[in-house]
Amino acid sequence: MRVVVTLIILIMFVMIGCSSTESTQDTIVFEKYYSNGKPSILGQKVKSTGEAIGEWKFYAENGYLKEIGYYKNGKEHGEWNKYDEQGNVISTSYYSNGKNFRTVVPWD
Repeated sequence: MRVVVTLIILIMFVMIGCSSTESTQDTIVFEKYYSNGKPSILGQKVKSTGEAIGEWKFYAENGYLKEIGYYKNGKEHGEWNKYDEQGNVISTSYYSNGKNFRTVVPWD
C-alpha cells in the first residue's frame, strides 16, 4: 500500500513539474510597424506581466526578415537567427535565460 501511495505522489509531482504555466498564460499580440505600413516587430507578451514570450520576428524597413528568435519569461531563450536581404542565415546565436552562450557564423 505504501508503494502505491508513494508512486501516486511521485507521479503527481512529475505531472506538476512538467506542466508549463507559460503556455497557459493569457498572451497579447505585440505589433510595431514602420511609417510605410510594413512590420517592424511581431511577437507576443504575457498579458499580466508584459514579458515577451514565444517567437519574435524583427524586420527591416524594406520588409525583409532581419532576425527571428524566442523569448521565455521575458528573456532571450533558444535559437536566434539573423538573415541577410536574400534570406540567408548570417549568424545563429543560442541563448539560455537571456545569456548568449554560443554564436555561429556560417562559412562560405
